[in-house]
Order: sequence, then structure tokens, then C-alpha cells
Amino acid sequence: MTWFELVPILYLFISNSLYLALLVSGFFNSRRTYAEHQLELVETLGPLRGLPAVSILVPAYNEEKSIVESVRSMLRIRYPEHEVIVVNDGSTDRTLGELIEAFQLFSCLMSPPRELPCSAIKTVYRSSQFDNLVVVDKQNGGKSDALNAAINVSQYPLVCCVDADSIIESDGLISVAMPFFEDMAHTCAVGGVVRVANGSCVEEGRVKQTGISWNWLAMIQVAEYLRSFLAGRMGWDFFGCNLIISGAFGLFRRDVVVSVGGYSTKTVGEDFELLLRIRRYCLESEKPYRVRFFSNPVCWTETPKDLISLGNQRARWAQGLAETLWTHKRLLFRRSSGFLGWVGLPYLWVFELLSAPVEFVATVIILGGAIVGSVNSNVVCLFLSSWLLYGWGLTLFALLIEETTFSRYQEPLDLAKIILGSFLEQVGFRQLHTLWRLRGLYRFFRKEKSWGEIQRAGFHSLSPELLR
Repeated sequence: MTWFELVPILYLFISNSLYLALLVSGFFNSRRTYAEHQLELVETLGPLRGLPAVSILVPAYNEEKSIVESVRSMLRIRYPEHEVIVVNDGSTDRTLGELIEAFQLFSCLMSPPRELPCSAIKTVYRSSQFDNLVVVDKQNGGKSDALNAAINVSQYPLVCCVDADSIIESDGLISVAMPFFEDMAHTCAVGGVVRVANGSCVEEGRVKQTGISWNWLAMIQVAEYLRSFLAGRMGWDFFGCNLIISGAFGLFRRDVVVSVGGYSTKTVGEDFELLLRIRRYCLESEKPYRVRFFSNPVCWTETPKDLISLGNQRARWAQGLAETLWTHKRLLFRRSSGFLGWVGLPYLWVFELLSAPVEFVATVIILGGAIVGSVNSNVVCLFLSSWLLYGWGLTLFALLIEETTFSRYQEPLDLAKIILGSFLEQVGFRQLHTLWRLRGLYRFFRKEKSWGEIQRAGFHSLSPELLR
């Protein structure tokens, strides 16, 4: 075996082995945190006024198909005191019109403070039905700009950032807020699990019945999200080194977000960049801090159902990863950065950022060489085992964690769909994903800032009855 055959095989084997270690750590962490946050404890804390008040921030751009159901779910969350702030970021569809009709909005005189920079605000609306609903209509400035505008309008000490195509479970916010209740002085950010809503029955802003769509991309993404959130991020939380809190569901201390300058408009990965900037701020100012992640509070989201939309999303994620790592490269191997700078960030550089070019080159060299006869079959089998079969096994292990801890998917057919999706992910989809990530890296080097369009179907069409 030549060195150019051996190196990519070793790289893939080491990468998957490290992820296996994260899965095992995530399994024990999931079991521990789930036992600590049983529903009985949530119901006990629910009525307490000691829980910090929360402002839920919802940036919306062309979300007319799902925005009403999403806002309804947030208004019905079980929490002592919270407000919902929706920011219509210059939508060109009927996003604002749907909100005005559904919640009987009226314009009000309000001049929010300019703690964070944002595009001009046109009108601020309130609802005649819900006194804790605020809708901001502003000029288009992008998601980060819309979140900064929402923070300016917010009045509570905690801010919860939620995508407009997401639905938070009724008890989810209480669970995520618990670390702030226990230690408000040191807790900076807490994340929760994001699950795929495609195929579930959604009624009146609630997920009434979980399910999985027959759409092959939806099945793949369910498997992906299980592996990423329930195992990968819980594994990093076990080591106290969570690096990403999803923009679809994250809770932050408002004063900390304002102190670091809010969301950056210079990156398309604003959620990852903000958390890393908060960590950097606390390390450089020598302030003790905590970042947590929990696997039982859930936010359901609608994922892309077509290749173009999904490709745009994944290219954006890869670009955001590259932008953020490059921006905060000074954290690498600094004495004060601890586990973050010596383990967490190097892992992202070597096994996340570089994985796409390595996998692409390995595929060309080994599989291309096998076709022309320059690489023997043993090398090909070893390559496929360390890449495809090992990756499939990791996803099945994540499914085992899901079923032994949470059991959200109880129908045998749904479990079969996840297994099928995990297989389809490795054969065909993973190769496409590699190309999408390479496109994201290309955009990074060209300093492009396009988000790319993602087509939405809306929650009203996610019911299993409509998918038959």
C-alpha cells in the first residue's frame, strides 16, 4: 500500500474513531442529564417566578407558509414569563400580512434603543390578542441583523433565538432555562436538540404525533440530526467543550450577547461565530463561564426536501465553519484557551473543515485507481470499510442511544426509515455532501455572502395523512 493510499484511509479511520468516542461520551451524558431533568422536576419549577424571564427572538424572511404555526407554538410555551419578538426582515412575500391577520396586529409608537447596530426599523406592531407578542418590520439586512434588531427591542435578561420554521415543545424552554436558574452569574449559553418535523403531524403549533416522511432526503436528515445532536453535541458537552449551539434553538444571557457586540453580519454561520466569540471574550477577560447542552428539550424544524435547497444549506454551513475558524484562529494552542484551544478547535480544523477535501481526494485516488486497475481490491475494501461502513455503524449507534433514552420514534416503520436513511446517507448522499461542502469552502475563499434560497412547504403539509 502506497502512502497516498494509506494516509486518507488512516485519516478516515481516526476521524470516525474520535467520533465514536464522542458518541460513547454522549450516551452517558444523555442518560445522566435526562435523569436530572425529568418532567416532574420541570413541572415543579414551572410555576416558580424565580425562573429568569425570556425574550424569544424569531427572524423571518419569506416564511409565510410556516410563520403563523411557529409563532403560535411559541406563544403557548409553558413558561412563567416570556415574550415573542418576530422580526420581518424585509420579506417579499406575505409573511407580515399573515402575522397581521392571524394575531390582529396594530402599529404602536416605540423607539427601541440602539445597543446593537441593525438596519432601519419601519414599524413596530403589537397584538390585540397577545400582550407578549411584538412584531418588528424592518429593512432587509440578513438573519444576524434581524436578531440584533430583536435584541434591541427585547426587555428580558435571557434571549432565545429560534428559526421561523421551528416549533418548540411546550416544556422545552423551562428545561433549557434550568442552568440559568441554578447559576445565572456564570451560565452564558444553553442549547437544545433540533429534530426533523417532516412527516410529523403538526396542529395548532404543536407536534401532535411524531413521524418520518417517505421523502428520502428527510429520512437521511433524521439520521443526521440524531447523530449530530443526541450524540456528537452531547459528547462535547461531556467534556465541557460545546462549540456550537444551533441557531434554531439556543438560549443566551442578553447582557453577554450585547457585551460581545451581538450577532456578526460578516459571516453566514452567525450561531457558531457568536458562541465562539462569547467563549473567547470570557477567556480573555478571565471570567468563569458555563456553556451547556441538553438532549431532552426539543425544537422541531422543517428541513429542505429538495437537493438544491439542501445543497445551499450545507454549502452555507461549510462556509460559516471556515469563516468562524479563521476569524478566531488565535484561540488555537493558547495556554489560556484550555480544552477548547487544544482539543475542540483542532478537531474542527482537522476533522470537520478538512474532511471534505480529504474525502474528495481519497475518492478520486482510490476508487478512480480501482477503475483503471492501479489500486488493488484489498485497498478499496479497507477504504470503504473505514469510510462507509464505519460511518453507517456510528449512525446506528446514535439510533440506539435515541431508543434506549428517549424513544421519540416508537413505530417500527419509523425506525426502519431511519435505518434506511442512515444507509442512503453513506451511499450517494455523502458524496454529494462532500461536493456541497467544497462549494462552501470555495465561497469562503471568494468571500461570498449569499445564503442561497431554501424552499419551504409549511407545517400545514407535514401531516402524515397528506403525505400518503
